[in-house]
Amino acid sequence: ALLSPIQDCDEVYNYLEPLHFLQFGEGKQTWEYAPEYALRSYGYLFLHKWAVQVLHVVFGFRTKTQVFFALRIMLGLASAGCEALMIRMVAEWVDKRMANYLAVGLFGMAGMFHSTVAMLPSSFAMCAGMVASAFAMVPPAADLRIHLRRRMVPAVLAFVVATAVGWPYAALVALPFVAEELLIKAPGGISSSSGGGKWRMQRALALICVGCGSGAVIVGWLAAVDSYYYGRPVVATWSQIAYNVLGQHGGAAALYGTEPWHFYLKNGLLNGNIVMVLALLALPLWLSYYAILRLLMVRSESGAMRAVGRLLDAHWLLLFRMLPFHLVLVAFSMLPHKEERFMSIVYPHMCFCAAAALGLVRTLLAWIRLEFSRERLPAKSRGLTGFAVLGIAGCLGLLRMMALTKYYAAPVRAFMELNSSQGRTTLVCMGEDWYWFPSSYWLPRSHQLQFVTGLGHIGGHLPGNF
Repeated sequence: ALLSPIQDCDEVYNYLEPLHFLQFGEGKQTWEYAPEYALRSYGYLFLHKWAVQVLHVVFGFRTKTQVFFALRIMLGLASAGCEALMIRMVAEWVDKRMANYLAVGLFGMAGMFHSTVAMLPSSFAMCAGMVASAFAMVPPAADLRIHLRRRMVPAVLAFVVATAVGWPYAALVALPFVAEELLIKAPGGISSSSGGGKWRMQRALALICVGCGSGAVIVGWLAAVDSYYYGRPVVATWSQIAYNVLGQHGGAAALYGTEPWHFYLKNGLLNGNIVMVLALLALPLWLSYYAILRLLMVRSESGAMRAVGRLLDAHWLLLFRMLPFHLVLVAFSMLPHKEERFMSIVYPHMCFCAAAALGLVRTLLAWIRLEFSRERLPAKSRGLTGFAVLGIAGCLGLLRMMALTKYYAAPVRAFMELNSSQGRTTLVCMGEDWYWFPSSYWLPRSHQLQFVTGLGHIGGHLPGNF
């Protein structure tokens, strides 16, 4: 919260500046907040507005820079809580060692270092998606009431919040969960013929009711907030989808730059290094273990087939928990317009896939050794190797964090000097480096930001004043 630099001018001009306007009555406005476009939701800002008001008035963070850092600390704590929940649910319902791998991976990942404290809808969707995915780790229950209480309702609510309040494209993360709810048979029935259609039909109807009900309430609230601030009936989330996806020539997002298909692969290596490599290996490893389980089903006697069937059921469930990362990676890689922050919604899922890959490697090695030499792997060697790999990944991630802090924090250090000129009315002028502005939270009350005129082709795109 204190060291991570602001990496995206969208965070400043589309979120921190409007938030500053709601709190202090002034700030820079982009064209996306013009009522005729209404592409950005005030509902997302509304949640943060009350948080910064409490920080400012109740907890005594007086200067605007103090409020800025307090907001970042709050976002970091909220993200840490979501991570802890996800780790706990993996430990309880999937595998304890895998949960430990997940914790180490999250701790040392450079992508989490800057995305968790950023005031961006993608970061908000990442946190809500962690909550949803945490409850999605709970296996299906035969009793529908138990299934609703401990799995479906909290997961669906979190997915709806991530999509509607946060970022609409985060709906991709929810697709494997929806597929599991609709396709998986009754507990103990994935690899058998048990389960029947009635149980699945009840669950499908419950999913529709919970999803539509929660969606209607949340979207209705967003529509009320957006309509109030824009002065006309509007749902900003839909306006954004209509402009970026359904607009002329397949959407307007490509106007803001295009990247090759392998952009997210390279960016994932930068932000996740070894964790990214392990996450990419997770699906091939899953297929290898699936082939072994099918082989064991053929070779096993009738008494052992039931135990292998249970392993196969659990293995299928693991696939649905791994798919969000791979689905988002493939889908976003196909889009022409790419930005680093887009993939942050599945940074935790990248770490989970890496943890699953290490767990599958351990299982595969144990099977190979038992199959061909009739010896078991020593318990210590099965566990410490994975942590050693993640330790190396964490060290590389720490180097990336240090590089970000050292080489990209100059704008904040420069604007820190302005706080020594309190009391004098001052115009702060910026030219072609306008996108490095760290937000009005770094300007004293008596200061105003203006842009130098005559910047050529970018002059018409510079933000104005609210």
